[in-house]
Amino acid sequence: WYQLIYQVGVLISRSSLGIIVIKKIYLMSVFQGVNMIIFTFQAIFWLLPNTSGIYFVFLFIFWEGLLGGAAYVNTFHRISQESKDREREFSLGISSVADSSAIGLAGIVALPLHNWICKLPTY
Repeated sequence: WYQLIYQVGVLISRSSLGIIVIKKIYLMSVFQGVNMIIFTFQAIFWLLPNTSGIYFVFLFIFWEGLLGGAAYVNTFHRISQESKDREREFSLGISSVADSSAIGLAGIVALPLHNWICKLPTY
């Protein structure tokens, strides 16, 4: 369910460019960092109740999808609008490589972090 909820958030936010354009794209990264802290604390300390806590997790995952999709679509929109014709294709290509590289790096970092969290004593 996590992946489905995340991808629905991404779909909605990537489809929303005609409704809302975000100029301060860095805020998406700040909010994603806050989400990372919330999810890390939840994974370690189980702060949310067992019965209703999953719905909060679903909500945060949906929010994360909205943030990720909005950052992606607004970044590429700004590149297409603000870069010179001569530099546009290169800028879009570099952004794509950076995006994919960051996703790969996050996956690599997640593996040992997951193992570390699983070895922690439960509270």
